[in-house]
Amino acid sequence: MRQVRMLIGDVVLRAELLATPTADAIWEALPVESRASTWGDEVYFQTTLDLEGEEDARTVLELGEIAFWLAGNCIAICFGPTPVSHGDEPRLASPGNVWATSLDDVGLLAERRRRRRHPGRGYRMTEARNIDRQAVAADWRARGYSCHHMVDPPGQRWRDFVHAENELLVVVEGRLELEVEGETRTVGPGMEVFIPARARHTVVNVNEGPTEWLFGYD
Repeated sequence: MRQVRMLIGDVVLRAELLATPTADAIWEALPVESRASTWGDEVYFQTTLDLEGEEDARTVLELGEIAFWLAGNCIAICFGPTPVSHGDEPRLASPGNVWATSLDDVGLLAERRRRRRHPGRGYRMTEARNIDRQAVAADWRARGYSCHHMVDPPGQRWRDFVHAENELLVVVEGRLELEVEGETRTVGPGMEVFIPARARHTVVNVNEGPTEWLFGYD
């Protein structure tokens, strides 16, 4: 069973992939990172993929379905009506391939929009998987990053750090709350986070038990 984690601002959604060509193509393209945009109650972001329409491509979605919008080469998540909807239905501007189903409530995106004027400043998605520390260290070394290991007790807070280097962070087990330049997000296992150089950030273990995580600098 293939799953992905999607980080949209401070909202984390898990999704289960369907057995479709579109799902296969997106899985092979991971990680996918882009700037999120909104259109009504739809959040979407562009990809480098250029896919064909499938036989069951459609415009009207069920809440929780995640589509690849063919006209814009975008991944689209509807959490309510759009400007072309009839009533409250989630409707794309034109047909898309449904490739995944959210395991979490997409209504979290609506809550975020009520909290903030801009529902998504950035996006990063990686496949949900168990973390092999040695494999991560080898990958980061190949990308020019160090790799350090940390285990924090519940409630541990690392406040207002600023580094001259870019930083990568990934949770092995547990859960962290990460604030970067005022943008707060929750990070779970398998999600790699990029923190740009000179960005002020705070890391808090919000897990009930210890959280194990890795970090490195370029």
